[in-house]
Amino acid sequence: MGIACGILQAASEATRQLERLGTSWRRRLLSLHRGHLDPGSLRQASELSCEDTDAGRRSPGDKVSCVIICELNWAGANERRKISEKYDKVFVTGCLEPDTSKPRANAAFVVLARNKELDGVIQSMKSIERHFNRWYNYPYVFLNDGDFNSTFKETVKNYTNAKVEFGKVGPDMWGYPDWVDTKVAKEGIAKQGDAAVMYGGLESYHSMCRFYSG
Repeated sequence: MGIACGILQAASEATRQLERLGTSWRRRLLSLHRGHLDPGSLRQASELSCEDTDAGRRSPGDKVSCVIICELNWAGANERRKISEKYDKVFVTGCLEPDTSKPRANAAFVVLARNKELDGVIQSMKSIERHFNRWYNYPYVFLNDGDFNSTFKETVKNYTNAKVEFGKVGPDMWGYPDWVDTKVAKEGIAKQGDAAVMYGGLESYHSMCRFYSG
């Protein structure tokens, strides 16, 4: 009968496995000192024989980094189940390049930001470019209710090969419409802030929501 050895990293899992084993097989447990076995070395693990634990190998207070549970291999000596090429074959090996020949959407990334938010904009752009836009080069449109400075403009252009445009949202699109009672509106914003509504107490957040709402 062959012996298959599996490495169990978690102590709780090891305990459950030991409870399933019979008393005779609990004695066939090999415990190793921390650092004695490289957990990533499967070849080394497979070559270890299942022997009774040497009482002199470790003291009760020593920590054990991994536990090797030996279980009976009923398939026969040194036999291992081969991966079925029919059912278990991987779909793809490595990374796939996306198909950029398909029709493109008439679209752009519209970003409302201020000069002081440059660091957050850079982090967002790095993620977008790394996962998507480096293949498709959709343009960016940055909008601000003020003027973008040269540092903001030059920096964001360094993080994409796509076209980048900058615009300014005027008071007629960013502020309150003429028919809105600004006093009542600000009181409502203050109430949301007192109620701990996320961003509810920020007037600029409400301006952004109105802008995106059209």
